[in-house]
Amino acid sequence: IDPINDRIVRANKAACSLFARDAVELNNQSFLKLYKESIGAVYVLTEEALERGHAWSRDLIIRRPDETMLKIEHSALAIRTKDETYLTITLHDLNRFEKRAIEAEATNYLREGLTEWLKAKRFIHEIELQNEMILSAAGEGIYGVDTDGLTTFVNQAAAEMLGRNAEDMVGQEMHSMVHHTRRDGSHYPSEKCPIYNAFRGGVVNNVDNEVFWRKDGKPIQVEYTSTPIMDNAVVKGAVIVFRDISERKRKEKQLHLALQENSQLRERLEQENAYLQEEILLHVNHSQIT
Repeated sequence: IDPINDRIVRANKAACSLFARDAVELNNQSFLKLYKESIGAVYVLTEEALERGHAWSRDLIIRRPDETMLKIEHSALAIRTKDETYLTITLHDLNRFEKRAIEAEATNYLREGLTEWLKAKRFIHEIELQNEMILSAAGEGIYGVDTDGLTTFVNQAAAEMLGRNAEDMVGQEMHSMVHHTRRDGSHYPSEKCPIYNAFRGGVVNNVDNEVFWRKDGKPIQVEYTSTPIMDNAVVKGAVIVFRDISERKRKEKQLHLALQENSQLRERLEQENAYLQEEILLHVNHSQIT
């Protein structure tokens, strides 16, 4: 601008956009007329720039032709030639600055939130890995079911005991896979299954002698505990911990048979002993008579 003659010498496209006017309207027009609401602040800015060589202000308000108001930061730089003095005015839209500041704050907040979320995700992942390691290391078979009886997880011990692949079991109806038939071969309806009662009735069930069926059709004798999974007093499913007691039952049967044989042997020995005592007594009596 030419501050002495109050004339805009040249306005670039960005200035035209801020003022919502084209270059023809701005070039060679009055600078002060653009600031009817803040002419005093314009005088202060231009006088300071002429005196010090530079100045800036956030007190100048632009009124556009559509009557909208813009709060603009103005920076003024004095340019002196041999015969004339001009001011270069740089305009910064404070609304954009504020918007960018808000966006930057939102971006930082999002980044911080994302960082915290990633930390939480890593923490949860670590817990999941630890839980998987615990489940894998457990000697007992462990699996979970939801309220529809569908398998939610299976540890390695359970998969091995049932002769199945853990991945193939997840999402499947567990009762029909491993608990469909009683030991005598009769059908085992799910509504009478203690495992189902755990999440339907919300009670813990301990069973010490039933059978689960392997994929190859062979039964294994098991004892298990079925415990409901609760969330805010609402049953979400059940977790079942079981162990294969087939070997223990086999040894118990062997022991029972051995005790039975021992009892029979003792009974036979007692009978033989009684017979011998009777024979001895008869022999003694016969000798005395003779």
